[in-house]
Amino acid sequence: MVLKLPTKLFFVITLCACAHVTIAQTRSISYGNLSPTGIALGAYEPKTFGGITAVSVGAEPPAGDDPWLSRLVGHWVLEGRIAGKDTTHDIDAEWVLNHLYVRLHEVSREKDSRGRPAYEAIVYVTWYAAAGEYAVLWLDTTASGGFSPEGIGHAKPEGESLPFVFKDAHGEVSFKNTFAYDPASRTWAWVMDNVDKGVLKPFGRVKLTRR
Repeated sequence: MVLKLPTKLFFVITLCACAHVTIAQTRSISYGNLSPTGIALGAYEPKTFGGITAVSVGAEPPAGDDPWLSRLVGHWVLEGRIAGKDTTHDIDAEWVLNHLYVRLHEVSREKDSRGRPAYEAIVYVTWYAAAGEYAVLWLDTTASGGFSPEGIGHAKPEGESLPFVFKDAHGEVSFKNTFAYDPASRTWAWVMDNVDKGVLKPFGRVKLTRR
């Protein structure tokens, strides 16, 4: 004999089962654990409603009023020299993920032999309150190692600049990219240098102007 449950009752039972599965998966994450990007996850506080335990996720308040991140938002034209060549890129920067990150999409106007952009990057910049610094995750078409230490930079504000420092797998500084802001013209300059055993070797000097 097959027992047929009313549709509404079946939906409620299914929903409760899904809730218990989700709770079981999240209980292994505790306050202070780090995500793959090194940013601390929020606190998980179990609460009970009608016999069902639910978990609420704590989060930092939106960083929409952060002056550095706000200055990055907009549409830009990047012009200058990179790796010894004149270049022009278009950059679109916008708030994402509850105003906790600014995402930059950078695309060169120069094309490769297949007619595709010679360079393209997706960049995330955020304020890391626990460390009192800004962090940047740089993903581009030059390599697939963006999640390695070389792809993540850290910077503490210095005057009107954010001197992002990138380190290799051995913890040695391998690259620097200083975001320097000019309040008068509302433009950015990016000063990029390779670092070899503590010696700076110029890699790029570009200016970002709003379009």
